[in-house]
Amino acid sequence: MVINLMAEDGGDNHVITRRTRRYRERVRQALRTALGRAAELGEIDDAAVNERADLLFGMVLALNMAVRGGALSS
Repeated sequence: MVINLMAEDGGDNHVITRRTRRYRERVRQALRTALGRAAELGEIDDAAVNERADLLFGMVLALNMAVRGGALSS
């Protein structure tokens, strides 16, 4: 349910909306931080850190939704 609400931005429940937005921002910030460290070490180009973080976040959300939908069920 939480994954669905995250994808739908919490629906009509304002408490869930605020929590899912905060969670999404924390995940994005963690990804930005990790990518920023990689850029500082010269492992990646620092020009697209934010865009890469957004792309990775989308992938994380999609994978969570796939698992929720039974993609890993045997």
